Amino acid sequence: MATYRITMSAGGDAFQVSMGQSGEGFSVAFGAMSARPMVPYPGPYVVTPKAAVRQQLATAEKYLTEDVTVLEIPYFETSNVHGSTVHIAPAE
Repeated sequence: MATYRITMSAGGDAFQVSMGQSGEGFSVAFGAMSARPMVPYPGPYVVTPKAAVRQQLATAEKYLTEDVTVLEIPYFETSNVHGSTVHIAPAE
């Protein structure tokens, strides 16, 4: 059974890891890193398309806790004396 030694060190903008057995090893170096706090997306998670209105979910640099569901485009027909009228994504 082999025994491995793992050494980790950080200094400046470098983080080094080495692992080896009998004097042999390897190292990994990372460049500059930064961390941002994880901000949750407050919603909505269900959206209905609207006619002639640009819609945008403010999800940039946020994490989602569930899938976003885009509902079908609203569509209905109204009967009248000439046949029927189709309404697609009526304005609210």
